[in-house]
Amino acid sequence: MFINAYLKKDNMAAYRLLLQTTDDSLFLVQQPGRVVWLREEALAEVVTMTTVDLPLSATDAELEGEFGKKADGLFALLWRRLTSQAQLASTWIMHAWIIITSTAWTSRRDRAVLEEERQRAMGESGRSGLVPSRDSFNTHKMLVMVTASGKLLGLESRSGAILWRLWAPNLDAKRGSVTGDAKDKDLTVGGWKLGGLFVQRGSAHFPHPPLASLLLQHQETGKSHLMIFNPVYGVLSSIPEPKLKRPVLQAAVLNHMGPNFTRPLLLLHDDLSVSCFPSSSSFHSLIDSMASSIFFYIVDPAHRSICGFQFLKGMKAHHIWEVAIPEGHKVLEVAGKHPGETVHSQGRVLGDRSVLYKYVNPHLVAVAMQVAENQPDKASVMLYLLDGVTGRVVYSVTLRRARSPLRLVHTENWLVVLYWNPKARRSELWILELYEGIARHNETAFSSLERPFAGPLALQQAYVLPGRAGPLQVTLTERGITSRHILVALQSGGIVSLPKAFLDPRRPEVPGEQSREEGLIPYSPELPLPTEWFINYNQTVAAVRGLHTAVTGLESTCLVIAYGLDLFSTRVHPSKMFDILKDDFDFILISVVSVSLCLAAILSKRLAQVKMLNRSWR
Repeated sequence: MFINAYLKKDNMAAYRLLLQTTDDSLFLVQQPGRVVWLREEALAEVVTMTTVDLPLSATDAELEGEFGKKADGLFALLWRRLTSQAQLASTWIMHAWIIITSTAWTSRRDRAVLEEERQRAMGESGRSGLVPSRDSFNTHKMLVMVTASGKLLGLESRSGAILWRLWAPNLDAKRGSVTGDAKDKDLTVGGWKLGGLFVQRGSAHFPHPPLASLLLQHQETGKSHLMIFNPVYGVLSSIPEPKLKRPVLQAAVLNHMGPNFTRPLLLLHDDLSVSCFPSSSSFHSLIDSMASSIFFYIVDPAHRSICGFQFLKGMKAHHIWEVAIPEGHKVLEVAGKHPGETVHSQGRVLGDRSVLYKYVNPHLVAVAMQVAENQPDKASVMLYLLDGVTGRVVYSVTLRRARSPLRLVHTENWLVVLYWNPKARRSELWILELYEGIARHNETAFSSLERPFAGPLALQQAYVLPGRAGPLQVTLTERGITSRHILVALQSGGIVSLPKAFLDPRRPEVPGEQSREEGLIPYSPELPLPTEWFINYNQTVAAVRGLHTAVTGLESTCLVIAYGLDLFSTRVHPSKMFDILKDDFDFILISVVSVSLCLAAILSKRLAQVKMLNRSWR
């Protein structure tokens, strides 16, 4: 607290107070207790984050309620349908009238007033009055951020406005901080180690409220705690929090939905017992029916091992495999694939018109280990690709003259590694692609339990990245049709969207006819960084600790959020905006041409019929 005493113009004593609270909020209070401004410094220490879809508008919620609720009878259903249609008709007429009047006769001030009336009439400001509603293409999201002080905040991605704040009530007041680099998994929240942030139900299942859970583990006692809250409105859920009697080793959300469109959260305890949230007989029966297909893996640096577990019926787990970590090796990073990832193309067409099929293993896990970290000339990174179901080492390689900071991006059939070369004192990118060959091993469905074939074909290449880099991420889209871009945060404050074509291990040194047919770029060891690749334009994003990407309703658009000392959010279009019409699209011309073609087709048909009739009478 800082007190500034001063004299007013009338020689009366006054004061100003600069207050900092335990949740990293900074206040300036002026006599007599008036808050001049508030600044959320907790946003400078974001530990993890996720995105949640915004709720439906009032009109859409009425439609969902109409079709989602059970009808009391035929007349009740008919009356609900008529009232809904009347409301939609009145809203459309008012919207059309406002557009016509604001275009023809109103001034700029009158347009603003009419726009406010339209927003009020259509109910687009959200049911709560604070949270906005979902847009047509679902490009605006709710950003749920967990900070090191134990405070949760909800931000709107379009404006960056803080819509809600939530203080974890059951956590102690012990001051926590982000330990080490952002790549370290031992992140703390208010003295508790972060176990994960999970969204179990989104806002698309009206009238069921969204549901999210935050798993924390105490650093000293090992006690686990599960915090349940609404990620859209920032309130604690009415569902009672489960009492976790044993420490939690691993947690994951199933992709299958249970009752009320809720995805169960599975918790693996230290005694290999399994619990789920929400806990009910229906969820237990769902998990028992899927037990044979549920696998977990745990990286345990203390016991120098990587262990795999399989679920059994009766909410139990069984240890099935273990890989020992060699002596002198330190685990730097572990990267699996995105659970909701979609692979659009299963192969790659070559210049001779043959197909090189991808090795798409959804259970593949990349583990990077540091060797001889304190010796710059001998420092190297051991990279292992493990099958998370069987524990089989699919591929391994040693990266010479490599050390931390190290980042991994693992998706589809390729892996990108960003590391620091201590001898050359530069950042380097290493790309690995795995292929099955010109013939597919299994054309129906992939299974890790089948007899493995000879092994995937590995293609690798290294590139030099100008400037020192930080976090690494890849763009995501709903269908996987759009080209992938690799997002790199530079320590200079720029965020680069690097096309995957520049990180192709098949780039030839001397292009041939087939290479030119495929469109391969000639190999160059140093990657270019044109100014148009910087997605933050002329704005500097300082001390980026993490990048987060989210899908939208448009296949061409991906939402990117960078968090660290600064927060930055934007939308990227890796393959341009191929699914959206431009703002200057001439709708009137297209309408006139379409109507003219229809009239010409009708007239031509009539003339052809008259001609055929006249020819028949001759």
